[in-house]
Amino acid sequence: MKSSRGFTLVELMIVLAIMGIITPVLVVLLTSITKGFTGYEAAMSMRKINQQSLNRMYMRLGSCKRIFENSTNDSTYLNKVAFNSSPAAISIIKLPTINRDGSLAAGTTNFDATGVGNAILFATNEMVQAMSSSTFRIDVYRFNYYYLTSANTSVIDSGSSYKLVEWRSAAYADNNQLNNLSTSSRTVVATQLYNAGIKYAWDPTKTTITGALSTITNVGGISTDASPTIKEYKYKVLTDMITGVVIGGYRYGVSRNSSDWAKAPKIVPLFTTANGTFPGGFEVAVAGSSAGRQVLIRSVLVAQGSMKAIIGDDLQVVASARDLW
Repeated sequence: MKSSRGFTLVELMIVLAIMGIITPVLVVLLTSITKGFTGYEAAMSMRKINQQSLNRMYMRLGSCKRIFENSTNDSTYLNKVAFNSSPAAISIIKLPTINRDGSLAAGTTNFDATGVGNAILFATNEMVQAMSSSTFRIDVYRFNYYYLTSANTSVIDSGSSYKLVEWRSAAYADNNQLNNLSTSSRTVVATQLYNAGIKYAWDPTKTTITGALSTITNVGGISTDASPTIKEYKYKVLTDMITGVVIGGYRYGVSRNSSDWAKAPKIVPLFTTANGTFPGGFEVAVAGSSAGRQVLIRSVLVAQGSMKAIIGDDLQVVASARDLW
């Protein structure tokens, strides 16, 4: 007869001891691999979102009609942007000052670091609306505003972060072109514009917003807005992301200044001097003549999850734009 025997108590204790050593090592290894995977996922998501945001601004600037700058006159337009359903801008907003005879080469004497802003407002030529069997053609514009909002619940390293918002206005017909028509033709064309869903008009030749905006009625009347506001069409938060679902998720935002942030993954600001919360991880500079402006935009996103390190993504783009109002 064959004898059979099980594990002895000593053998069982040895196995349990080996498992007690190996299991923590495997857990640490698996956790490290998972964190690395989700960290990579977060980095790729930030790069994708950042690139998409800059691409949207780059494409819209390609059909630019007018860039608004940090000046007394242009601030009248900025102050009349209507935030209906869109989140409000942060308290410190500064449009860039156009450096007409300068360049975008940071660090040179031709670069104006004091003219760098943290938002951009510009009008684009959206379409040419053909009216009355193409006898008349009217330009139609939209105002585009890219800005930071503090309406972000994501806390990065126990501090605030921002969201980047794309705000777009309702469609505005060229009121200067309408005024150049005869009275009867203007009434017909304005009625057709209204029926096409274009119920507002803008005179792009006006230096300030006073007298620049009008309302079109359903019978072709055009009346100047006594208390003008730039009407909202829609908005989009460009930096919203949901990733890192494998382990714990991530918190995302546009970076705050790194001057008093020791763990900041990127230097913010890069092109100007920090002043309190200004400018944050969104910097805009504009240089060049009206026929060929150059617009530099920098966006820095940050993320924090279960890993100790804070990761960041830094992208820049230079777009060409006209400013022929």
